[in-house]
Amino acid sequence: MIDTASIAVWDVLKEFGFAPDSSVISEVTPGLSFDFGSFKLSAGVGLGKYLQPVVLFTGILATPRTLADICFEVPHMVISQEQLAAFLVYYLNNAADRYSFLPSQNIDWLTMGQQHRHLLPWEVDSCLQCPTALQLETRLASVGSEKSYGNRGHSRHCRRSIWL
Repeated sequence: MIDTASIAVWDVLKEFGFAPDSSVISEVTPGLSFDFGSFKLSAGVGLGKYLQPVVLFTGILATPRTLADICFEVPHMVISQEQLAAFLVYYLNNAADRYSFLPSQNIDWLTMGQQHRHLLPWEVDSCLQCPTALQLETRLASVGSEKSYGNRGHSRHCRRSIWL
C-alpha cells in the first residue's frame, strides 16, 4: 500500500526557487513564478476541475520552431519533493519541442524530476498491476514488511521501477 504522508506543494516550490510574484492570480497571495531564462513558469493555488485544491502552473514556452501554452495542475499535496519534481518535468517535457524540455541553465530539481519519474501516480499504478510486482507485494507482506512497495529486484521484470 502506498504511504500517503504528504507535504505541501507550495512549500516545496519555494525550496525549488520559485519566487513571489504579485502578477500571478492565486488564492494564496502572492503567487509564485520561476524564471528559466527562456520563459517564466507561474504557479497559483486554486480549485481544480473536481473542486479539489490544486496548484495551477501556466506559461508560454517559445522556441525558434514552436510556441507552446503550458497549463497544468498538480495536487496541492504530494508524497515527496521528488514526486513534485517528477510532475513538473513530465508536464514541461510534454509541452516542449520533441518532448524534451531543455532550459538555458542547469536546474537541480529538473534533474531530480528526471531521475524520479517512477514516482508519478500512473507509473506506480502500472507497476503495481504487473504480476511480478503483485508477487513481490505478497511475499514482502508475508514476512511482515511495513513498507511493501516492491523492491529493486522488480526492475528486472518490469521496465518501470517502484522504488519508494
